[in-house]
Amino acid sequence: MVFVVLVVAVIATSTLVAAVQAPVPVGPTRSFSVKRVPVAAVAPATRLPDRVVAEEAGRKYCIGGTLCPSYCADPAKACEAKPTYQVRLERPTRISHIRLYASDDVGVTHVAELVVKLDGREVAKLPVHWEGSALDASVQRVGRLVTIEARDPTGSRFAGEEAVISNIKLFGAAAK
Repeated sequence: MVFVVLVVAVIATSTLVAAVQAPVPVGPTRSFSVKRVPVAAVAPATRLPDRVVAEEAGRKYCIGGTLCPSYCADPAKACEAKPTYQVRLERPTRISHIRLYASDDVGVTHVAELVVKLDGREVAKLPVHWEGSALDASVQRVGRLVTIEARDPTGSRFAGEEAVISNIKLFGAAAK
């Protein structure tokens, strides 16, 4: 039974292929065939290398939890306490990635993660190491408002959601 169905399928397919390749009659006595003309391949547009579209070097921000104001009150820390970090661009911009330095030496728990959002949409989550490290968040979207929040990845409120961020750079190109 399976063999019979297979044979019928092969015959039907070959009949369809023959019908597609046959010339199509035009008018009562004329016929024509389709001539395939080769098309020159067009190279894809080359994308210019990303550039820094916004940068905030030299400033440190403690973002997130309730310990940031007391942490930044120490003159040796030289930081500004904020609930979140935001940068609004002048026009919609293609953001390829965001690079920054982050540490979690605020308080006694060191489990913060950064949540990167573009126009309110979450695009990346980055774990923050206690001793600090450079972080790179891939974005690959067009937008105007970049927000960076610190939170505790376990969902606990007021338990380690502070992070200190600095040397923030947004890479990309202006959208057309």
